Amino acid sequence: MTGLFLLALVWFLHQAQDFAVPLTLALLLHFLLMPVVRWLKRHHVVEPVAAAIILLAITGLVTMTMYELAAPAAQWLEKAPRAFRVIESKLLPVKESVSQLSEATDAMNRVGQTDSSSAVRKVEVVPDRRAAIVSLLGKTMAVIGTTLLLLYFLLASGDLFARKLLTVLSRREDRGCAADILEGLERQMSRYLFQTVVIQSGLGGALWLSLWVLGMPNPGLWAAAAAILQIVPYIGGLAVLVLIAVVAAVTFDNTWSIAGPVIAYLVLTTLKGFVAPVLMGQRLVLNPVAVLVSLVFFGWMWGLAGTLLAVPLLACFKIICDHIEGLERTGEFLA
Repeated sequence: MTGLFLLALVWFLHQAQDFAVPLTLALLLHFLLMPVVRWLKRHHVVEPVAAAIILLAITGLVTMTMYELAAPAAQWLEKAPRAFRVIESKLLPVKESVSQLSEATDAMNRVGQTDSSSAVRKVEVVPDRRAAIVSLLGKTMAVIGTTLLLLYFLLASGDLFARKLLTVLSRREDRGCAADILEGLERQMSRYLFQTVVIQSGLGGALWLSLWVLGMPNPGLWAAAAAILQIVPYIGGLAVLVLIAVVAAVTFDNTWSIAGPVIAYLVLTTLKGFVAPVLMGQRLVLNPVAVLVSLVFFGWMWGLAGTLLAVPLLACFKIICDHIEGLERTGEFLA
């Protein structure tokens, strides 16, 4: 029965992505921002007003950042075809060698084939990219709006959810276990998320300064992309590396000028790999195998949003396992 329930829960979360993703994101941000709400409450600011102040500040910061980065991002999207042509011209010797090998392979594959196959016409359907972009923006705005609405009510309600949960539980042991889990989740997840934000912001700032010194165009755009995508282990770092290498190859002609931004990014990422465990402590440094499995699982279940939420959700599950008797070994395995 437990196995069937877990399978049904996974199926439901996969089908209810439009509901589950904003709710999960709102809960994680609630853990991050609830200490700020309590600090404002100690300074005689009621919880609904404190939640409104925090959300207005976050919305203003995100809006200002998106406004500053929207123009350069649009320019690079327009330059994308020309950028690929520039990279293609720089990789022309390699391309010629590959094309010769491909022609030889095609010649071998055509041996014994009839000429009737050449008369078949292939019809290529060009996708409407503009409609896809508009649809993606619409879904993103819907997720952001739902998340902010849920987050406001979670912050404005304060400790109401925790009090109601403890009231519903009848056994004293259950109330004690639930109180420990809620306290551990809020304390450790708020610290984990805050330290993640600080580390990613530090990486973005250092990368912006390095790219600006090296003469890269729009260094803030690539630094912001690195700070966001680096949340996804392995995949995000590789994507940023390819992005910086492509932009450097399009911008510069000198080999060392192209290699400079790539080397700077690799050095900063390596430094981050040493600094992050020191700041976060070994308690919430997660098992790389478990992180990879979590990325694959949540990426399958929720797509791009799942890959961004995979590591925080894995950390949250580990904290729950640490506070439930019988699941301590699972929490130890995830560490």
